[in-house]
Amino acid sequence: MPAGDASHGGLSAEESPDAASTGEPLSGELSLAAIPVLSSHIVAGRPVVPLALMLEWLARDAAREHADGPGADRGTCEIRDLRVLRPLIVDARPQRWAVRRIDDAAGVNGTDAAARAQVVCIESEGEPVVHATATISFAERGGAAVELATIDGARRADEGAIDETYRTTLFHGRALRLIERIDGIDEAGVRARVRCDALPSDWISGATGRRWQTNPPAIDAALQLGIVWTSRLRGLASLPMVIGAWRMIARVWPAAEYVDVVLAVQSVCGPRLRADVAFVHDGQRIAEMRSVDWIMDASLAAIFRAQAAADDGARR
Repeated sequence: MPAGDASHGGLSAEESPDAASTGEPLSGELSLAAIPVLSSHIVAGRPVVPLALMLEWLARDAAREHADGPGADRGTCEIRDLRVLRPLIVDARPQRWAVRRIDDAAGVNGTDAAARAQVVCIESEGEPVVHATATISFAERGGAAVELATIDGARRADEGAIDETYRTTLFHGRALRLIERIDGIDEAGVRARVRCDALPSDWISGATGRRWQTNPPAIDAALQLGIVWTSRLRGLASLPMVIGAWRMIARVWPAAEYVDVVLAVQSVCGPRLRADVAFVHDGQRIAEMRSVDWIMDASLAAIFRAQAAADDGARR
């Protein structure tokens, strides 16, 4: 069975995520049955693949392609310039997603490797439709880290306020209600505690093992915090559209229920929030995202509230 077989949503190599590529593109079935977490990620009535899950697919593709390649034992994989070109929407038609390489290039003196990749949707007929693009590369572990912002702890949200945030500000359903608490929020950014313990099998039907290549739950929670920031500080809801760079700093994600997230605002220009994000556990930085962009849109708030109301109604 190919490493990207649809029966496991592209995660059938979960017990050995660094397994060498079979030569087949990483791919899987695109449906609510195959990826049940999508039922908690509904926008305007349609299931949409989260950016965090696209990032995981790209990182998994990098791991299997470069298990024995340059930098695999001394460096860290980076996903750079991940851009959503159009939402990856699930409908009733038979669909598959795939990570497709479009070029590969060696780095300086052959010590680095980089590739351009696309996340595509494949239907039974027609050409694959490109939904996101990114560059996959390996780099030396270490390097300059994102600066941690000093956030005003006086504006802390308690547990009840988080429940209210999910009812009024965010659209995410039960499986993606991942923000545990907000410890501070101001013009400099957000500091929060988020859940990170969901297993691949919690999101993907048939997935085995306990390891993600990234950590989609923590990443999605961090992206939610950007929406909270734009809603509270600018009065506009938003959606994440670009991740300038993702990298792991620790060699593995800790076996923890929660991590702390610091979202540090770089700039707000027109409808765009740009921020860096650091993931911290026991005072140690474990991963980071650079230059993440959220696009603000006045029409999104009503869409999000309607979805949250529908979710609340379904639970009663």
